Amino acid sequence: MNDRLTQGMIKFIYDTAMRIMAITPEYFKETSFKNPADPLHGPFQKAFNVDAAVFPWLTRPENKERWDDANTFFEGDRGSRPSWVKWFPVKEKLLGGSIDANVPLLVDVAGGRGHDLKEFLDEFPDMAGEKFVLHDQQGVLDSAVELPSTVEKRKIDFFTDKPVEGAKIYFMKFIMHDWADPECLRILKNVTSSMKKGYSKLVVTDFILPNTGCTQLPATWDLMMLTILSAMERTESQWRELLGTAGLTIEGMYQPPGDGQGVIVTSL
Repeated sequence: MNDRLTQGMIKFIYDTAMRIMAITPEYFKETSFKNPADPLHGPFQKAFNVDAAVFPWLTRPENKERWDDANTFFEGDRGSRPSWVKWFPVKEKLLGGSIDANVPLLVDVAGGRGHDLKEFLDEFPDMAGEKFVLHDQQGVLDSAVELPSTVEKRKIDFFTDKPVEGAKIYFMKFIMHDWADPECLRILKNVTSSMKKGYSKLVVTDFILPNTGCTQLPATWDLMMLTILSAMERTESQWRELLGTAGLTIEGMYQPPGDGQGVIVTSL
């Protein structure tokens, strides 16, 4: 990991995450130790004395440096686990059948600086001629990695905006774990309304926790999501309930060896 990533990750952890963790015991005492589930009322809001959810607050102009550090943290964290395109059977599970050249092959919803799209294109150079879309907030898109001209960058607010319609693959990595179920359902409603039945698939990349005996890394992430975002990592049964409520059928759940994130393939 280079010095820029290391410095950005350390700044985010100490300036933001540790401040929230320090106040969390006091928050739990005040709330009778109930799990926070409201993105507007959690340990984060108590730590920073704000009345906004984490991401809207981070993207305010006065918090630009902290938001840059957060995106650097997300970028640096990628190096701790294998890319999904290295172990998941992408061609077998996602690229079979016809491909409509008039619409994007893959739409990365809230895809950050585009690292997953770049990894996909590096792994499958034969797909480079297809259309791709990277959706995120404008400030994030402005700092994206270098991507081929076939990748279109489009601003999105996934609570209010639909992604580009009709794509073969909609990809969402580490998005659902940032939100409790009501907010996830709002996001999924917009995504599913863009999907084409019988053609489109939604690929969710997130941790899939066991009901008991969880290993350290996903358990730690679960605590981080709880305290920082009033959200959670989900078990298999929780994923089935959430995605089923959103009108999606799970075609399969896949996990690499170790503590890597899982891949959930769904369709309408």
